[in-house]
Amino acid sequence: MHRLPKVQTRVVRLLVMLVLLTLALSLGACGLSRQQQNEAPADTAERPANEGEFSMNVPGPAAGEAAEDNIFDAKAVKVGDKVLGMEIVDIYQSMTLTKRIVRAGFSGQATVSGTYTHEKQDEEMLRCQIRFKVDEESSSSLPKEKTDTRILWFVFKNHDEAEELLGPPGSSGEATIVIDEYRINLVPSCEYNTAKLVRVIEKQ
Repeated sequence: MHRLPKVQTRVVRLLVMLVLLTLALSLGACGLSRQQQNEAPADTAERPANEGEFSMNVPGPAAGEAAEDNIFDAKAVKVGDKVLGMEIVDIYQSMTLTKRIVRAGFSGQATVSGTYTHEKQDEEMLRCQIRFKVDEESSSSLPKEKTDTRILWFVFKNHDEAEELLGPPGSSGEATIVIDEYRINLVPSCEYNTAKLVRVIEKQ
C-alpha cells in the first residue's frame, strides 16, 4: 500500500482541522442567532385605539352653572339666598290655572340706567306714579325670575323723594340711578315691580 509523504499527511490533517473548525464556528453562530430571536420580547402590547390621533377636550359648563347670573328659580331659592349680591328677604310662589305667581323681595343696592316717566294725574293705570324702564344693557343688574318674560320696569315706592330728584308730573328723561328694596310682583293683576330710589347718579 502506497503511503503519502509525511509533509502531505500533515497538510491534509491541517486542512481537515480547518474545515472542522469552520463548521464548528458556523454552527455556533447559527445557534446563537436563533437563541437571540427566541429571547427577543414580542411587541404584543395593545396600543390605545386613539394613540397618535389628535384630540382636544373642551370643558363643558360646570354642573348647576346658570347661563345668566341674574336669573333665579322661585321654586329653588329661599329667604337668605342671594342673587347678584342682593339678599332675598321674602319669597312666595304658586300656580293658578293659567299663570304662575311669584312675589320676591330683595335687600341690597343696584345701579341701573334707563328712562323715567312721571305720569300725570289723568293717566288711567299709573296715575301720578313715577315709572322707570330699565334699558337692555343694565337689565342684567337686577334679579329676574326665570319664567318672567315681561319688559323690565318698576315704580318707585318712595314717591315724594323720587319726585324731588326726577321732577314733577309730566317730566321724563334718561337717568342712571341707585335703587334698593327691589321687589318682583309677577302676578296676573295690575301690580308692578317696585324699588326705592336711593340717589340719582346722572339725569338727562
